[in-house]
Amino acid sequence: MLYFRDIAGFSGTPGGIGDFIVFYPSISPLRPTQTPLNTRILRMATWMIVEDEPDLYEMLEEIFNMWGIETITFGDFDEALEWIELVDQGEDVGELPQLVMLDLMFSRILRGDEVGERLRRSPFLQDIAIVVMTAQREMPEVRDEVIRKVQPDDYIQKPLPRITDLQKRLDVVLEKRHQMNERKSFPPLS
Repeated sequence: MLYFRDIAGFSGTPGGIGDFIVFYPSISPLRPTQTPLNTRILRMATWMIVEDEPDLYEMLEEIFNMWGIETITFGDFDEALEWIELVDQGEDVGELPQLVMLDLMFSRILRGDEVGERLRRSPFLQDIAIVVMTAQREMPEVRDEVIRKVQPDDYIQKPLPRITDLQKRLDVVLEKRHQMNERKSFPPLS
């Protein structure tokens, strides 16, 4: 059995996400009691990736699959928008995602905000955790507008953080979203 140990990359940033995954077959394996993310929240989770860079979305798929998470991946904004439309029409698309990793820019065009805004308007997907990823250093007013439209649970600059830091951030995002959804489902009695 192979155990995940670390990621190395081409980004020039030590530990950044890059070209390849390094596996070490028996160094520091995960013990049965150790889990990469909060399993109370995950329970056979499905996550969505909307990213146009094949190297990055394939790497995220591999990482998430090693964590026991299924992925739904879109390399195109229009495909993601069509899928959301199918969900809202009641089509059987399989397991709905609990989290989406959403790139803001495709081919230098800001379109991720459309997908994020559409997710928040969906009666079936409005409560999923959204993590925005971007390589661009947006002007503060552009960033504020994206945050207003998408209401992301986290906003990550590329290159993505080290894998252990990414795990921790996503665990926090899921825990907060879980708590927010519970409060929404069970409002306090007055």
